[in-house]
Amino acid sequence: MSGMSARTLEEELQTMSFLIADPSSARKSIRSLLTQYGVKPHQIQVAEHFSTIEEILKAQPTHVVFADYGFLGASAFDILELHQHIAPIGSPRAFFLLTSKESAALTGNAADSEVDAVLTKPFTFESLRQGFSEVLHRKLQPTPAQRQLDEIKALIGTANFPAALEKLEAARAEASSAPLFHYYEGISRHALLDLAAAKTSLERGLALQPTHYRCLMALLDLLIAEKDHAQAYAIGKRIAAHHTIPLKRIPDLIRLSILNSYPSDILDFCEIGDSLLGADEALTSHLAAGLVVCGLHFLKQSDTPSALKAFRKAELASRGRPRILERILLALFEAGLDDAAKPFLDRAPEEVRHSAELDQARIELHRQRNESIPALTLALQLIRRKAALPQVYHAAIQLSQSIGRKEGSVRDLVHYAVQAYPDLSAEFEAYLVEASPNKTE
Repeated sequence: MSGMSARTLEEELQTMSFLIADPSSARKSIRSLLTQYGVKPHQIQVAEHFSTIEEILKAQPTHVVFADYGFLGASAFDILELHQHIAPIGSPRAFFLLTSKESAALTGNAADSEVDAVLTKPFTFESLRQGFSEVLHRKLQPTPAQRQLDEIKALIGTANFPAALEKLEAARAEASSAPLFHYYEGISRHALLDLAAAKTSLERGLALQPTHYRCLMALLDLLIAEKDHAQAYAIGKRIAAHHTIPLKRIPDLIRLSILNSYPSDILDFCEIGDSLLGADEALTSHLAAGLVVCGLHFLKQSDTPSALKAFRKAELASRGRPRILERILLALFEAGLDDAAKPFLDRAPEEVRHSAELDQARIELHRQRNESIPALTLALQLIRRKAALPQVYHAAIQLSQSIGRKEGSVRDLVHYAVQAYPDLSAEFEAYLVEASPNKTE
């Protein structure tokens, strides 16, 4: 512990702002701790949703963040990254990760990501005070090496990459044994579009520590930029095997799985749970669409249980979004799995249950099973509701002819079809020509 007095720490804290992203009872302990150090209520913000946390961090300088991993899940690391990029440059800043379960993977991930401290619940007020005090004293009285690192990070934060590289070069002799040195060098060279040198730097970092989180993530970005999808996929798999994947990076891994013809991996990348509750709509759309692709892959493999698992996760990720539900139901009807489709159908809104595409799929399923009467009945219902696609008119006419309905009924259907789709009149009127006996001249 440094020789800094408690009074000096209190004075520093008066100029700082704090964010608590933890809905549990620990929030009260953190507030009490900050109050003990003289922090005023207006300096403390509280948030319970990822979108709110993001808004707060972008709206005002926030020096210290307390984020609960059990509440936020993988998005806690998204918050960390955002805080590192937009927190006030040149002033002390700290990130505390709170967790109820100790995990070697989480601790390693936190260390690689430069989390300042992992606080395991339940903690005593004294252990909370000690952890907080140690981190803040370290931040306020950094070692020469830490001060040098902070200067490099500040230069990168202001996009002054040439100056950052000069600082890194000056520190190479004493700092190049740390993976983080090569990470900063790699991202600086990447920003200057020197991709080959950036890749070499990141690979050096990974040679020192093969699972170093930040080097892996930076190398993933570089390989995606180079469109080296095979190598990017391999790095993505390594990240998934050793680390908690930030939610915002899952769409990249989904795309790589599809591009490399491994859609079944999407289930591994998308361990969907409470952490999705705070995710934004764009992210959940990516997740849901990827999971639908995964389900379609399993259907092609005749692996119905895995397909249903992927579809259920897609429904959860999309929060019941109609377009996703409709795609799931279409896939199940097209595969002849109408019984499996029923639970999804029961949860679907009216607009999905009676969409023209879904009704068309039902008709085709009846036809595949040689159930002509149910297929025709459904087609006629759609035509009466004026909700029929051209395929439905074709099906109704063909079914009417195959079961021997009166010629007048067929003519009526052709008439309705031409009225509904006049640009397709030649297609529909051809049925009447086909049905007429050949005439000789």
